[in-house]
Amino acid sequence: MNQFFTVLALFATLIFTYPVHAVTTPTFPSCINPQGSLQAYYTSGYHGIPGKPNELYGSDKVYQLNGDKTLQCFCPQNNQGIQTNWVKASNFSALEIEQLKGNGWIYINDGAAWGLSNVPYLAQNTSFLCFRAVGGGELKSDTNVLGLASTGNIQSILVLGMFGISLLAAATFLKKV
Repeated sequence: MNQFFTVLALFATLIFTYPVHAVTTPTFPSCINPQGSLQAYYTSGYHGIPGKPNELYGSDKVYQLNGDKTLQCFCPQNNQGIQTNWVKASNFSALEIEQLKGNGWIYINDGAAWGLSNVPYLAQNTSFLCFRAVGGGELKSDTNVLGLASTGNIQSILVLGMFGISLLAAATFLKKV
């Protein structure tokens, strides 16, 4: 009798479940180290950000990553930057679009109003720290943020750390002798 309920439970599970399709979230580089080709650069002015009710004042750079992805890097005067990741919605099914919207993406009916192609897009805003020169002027570099320095890898850090600990232990032992 116990086996009967086990088989019945397994059968019910197979009948009443449906496949779950997890959408692959698009990946983008950071505005800290932007990539792609620079499509637009405004040192100052009012700019629209998806999901924000009013235009914001600051600098704005737009990078074309490939035919389907665009990266917008907006830097207001308070240096609290807004990175907007744009991807064409035609890459996704209606179910995937709903899943992405549930994860904070914004559906844009027509990209032309944002200076993009005349097709639907999905947009996602994230924060990053802008760097500006004293006096509110922008830094004289090709990007509006500084890149990350290469500081080595974890193996060399661990080896140096272990070497330092060994030296400290040896010095402590020699001091006692």
